Amino acid sequence: MRLFPRRIQAFSPSPRVAVVLLGITYGLMGAQCASAPPKLEHLPEATTAEPEVQRDFDRASEAENQHDTARAIALYQTFLARHPDDSMAPLARFRLGRALLSRGEVEKADQEFLKLGSAKASAIRVRGELYHGVVLAAHGQADAALLVLTPYIGRVPEPEDESWLERAALHAAKTSHNVTLALRALGALEQHGNIVTARTIQETVRQRVAGVKNNELLEAYHTLPRDTDTWRQVAARIAPEGSMQQSKIGVLLPLSGRAKLIGQSALRAMQLAAAEESLNLQERLMVLDTAGEPQRAVTALSALLEEPRMIAVIGPVTYDVTRAISAPAQDAGLPVLTLGNASATTQLGSTLLRLMPSPESEVSALIRRATERGARRFAVLYPDSQYGQSMRQRFAKALEAASGALIFEEAYRVGTTDFKDIAQSLRRSSADAVFVPDTSKTLALIAPTLAAVGLWSTLPGSKAVRGRPMLLLIPHAGFDVSLGTTVSRYLQGAVFSVPFDANLSHPDTQKFVAMYRDQFGEAPDIFAAYAYDAYRLLALAIKEGVSSRDAMLAFLVSGHASVGTASAAGGVGANRGPLRETQLVELSGSTFVLIPESRGRDASP
Repeated sequence: MRLFPRRIQAFSPSPRVAVVLLGITYGLMGAQCASAPPKLEHLPEATTAEPEVQRDFDRASEAENQHDTARAIALYQTFLARHPDDSMAPLARFRLGRALLSRGEVEKADQEFLKLGSAKASAIRVRGELYHGVVLAAHGQADAALLVLTPYIGRVPEPEDESWLERAALHAAKTSHNVTLALRALGALEQHGNIVTARTIQETVRQRVAGVKNNELLEAYHTLPRDTDTWRQVAARIAPEGSMQQSKIGVLLPLSGRAKLIGQSALRAMQLAAAEESLNLQERLMVLDTAGEPQRAVTALSALLEEPRMIAVIGPVTYDVTRAISAPAQDAGLPVLTLGNASATTQLGSTLLRLMPSPESEVSALIRRATERGARRFAVLYPDSQYGQSMRQRFAKALEAASGALIFEEAYRVGTTDFKDIAQSLRRSSADAVFVPDTSKTLALIAPTLAAVGLWSTLPGSKAVRGRPMLLLIPHAGFDVSLGTTVSRYLQGAVFSVPFDANLSHPDTQKFVAMYRDQFGEAPDIFAAYAYDAYRLLALAIKEGVSSRDAMLAFLVSGHASVGTASAAGGVGANRGPLRETQLVELSGSTFVLIPESRGRDASP
């Protein structure tokens, strides 16, 4: 039996409908991350005290029950035209949409389902969302459909709705590009479904598991319920029985919630690193989702500590989550190689380590380069935001430690586009370097404005085009390789802190970027790079015979744990921070040139 009539399968939404679908889909995706929907309530009673209204509704309902779909559609449309404000109108609209869907009139059906978002009865509103998921599956938008449909599996009380839901979810699971979403849906159908047979589910799981690479199954392996045949098929593919077991690396990442894209990017990179070792993934990694929540991270760490072969952990990302797990990690002597940038991370416990550059170290590296180029008097232009203010404070503190003079500073409102007055004020000062902690978009406005008043960024040893030189110092939040083509004339010699960027020409960076692009079809971000480096550092220790937590910590901080890294880090130093906090680049022509010594020495303050 076909899930959808043939004309539904061939349907292609118009551009207008596609835009509406896309917007609603992203909204639903965000909602699903927050919490699963409750069990659906039964539909409200189809009764009213108004005889004429009841008569019109009963005629439409009778036609629907007799499977006279065309007549039912016409009668529901008549009902809505005659009684648009009646309390039974939302129920009539829902049934109209379902009847249209059964006839293959998908666009018209979805228009009715979308209108149910304003219905007073929650049972009606939720069914509008559910059936929108069915429509997404009909449109071939399988990933989006699964995000909507999977949480409802086993929660629908009416058999007809349950049938639409399960068949749509199965159809989407067969065609989804995201194997994790597909397997989650199939696992839910296995546990809670009533319409789709167990044999059909098992065969679909077998086809999906057989058709993907092992590293694509890792997230499904760690998130699917382990009492399902779906999980067992995934486990059999990832870790065949009898495979060698080794020291374990725990992974604590936000794979759901607001920061899930960061977590997923980092996990992908670790999958690449594991593949380089030719290991089955289960042999090395034990991945748990923190959802970016401190308490959930503590629970996840407890699960990791139950594994006797657990030798180290990669993650978490944020400082609050790291702080939450620091005490139990230290009590267990477990090294935690975090992916956050807070300089205070290493003060949380003796087993906490950091690879990411801290804002303080970036500022210090920029100041050091500026003084090497002869700068003595400094200025700061910063946005009046929490980030801008904190970076201004860090700069002032680091400058004081370096015996530099901060002689000018100016804050501006976030979103400012006219910097002429600020530039004029800066020109009247005697500053010869200016720190700008802002985005590349804002920098692209500031640099030309400075040049317009006679303050030119220049290469070392070069004279200003006109006016006087002004060295620009930019932390990594303001770096974008496109600056080399859009406003390069005004940024010659400007110094940027770039701990990682996929466009930098360093060989270790480009090797990693090429592998990541080849596997995932997009460039890696900074979290992917540092996660990749973290895994390789720990894998190096294991390869060299480290088999205990104490030995792992000693190895990491000994200075021996230095490898060619995709990021600037290079390894871990004795202070449990990165060997090199960042790397600096200067713009020459349209090319960002790596300053060699910035990768060759410790940039810590």
